[in-house]
Amino acid sequence: MDICRIIDSTVDTWGEVHPETDFSAMGVMLRLNALTHGLNRNLAEMADTCGITMGEFDVLATLRRHGPGALLTPSFIAEVALVSPSGLTHRL
Repeated sequence: MDICRIIDSTVDTWGEVHPETDFSAMGVMLRLNALTHGLNRNLAEMADTCGITMGEFDVLATLRRHGPGALLTPSFIAEVALVSPSGLTHRL
């Protein structure tokens, strides 16, 4: 079963159980989620060809973006990478 049919079935089922509610926005969100998941998977595969994870790429890109000699704290890197300090430690 392809993803569009799964999403349509999900929205239809919700509509059958709760016909008073419009679930069309759910269909849009599920499609966007599926698209995002596919793009993230492709990006992860590309990063893997370089021997790194997307998390490691994010840290490296942050360091590169700020240029040589920049003094970045782990807290700052974690903040711009949208991870917790312990998440950053795992990436490092």
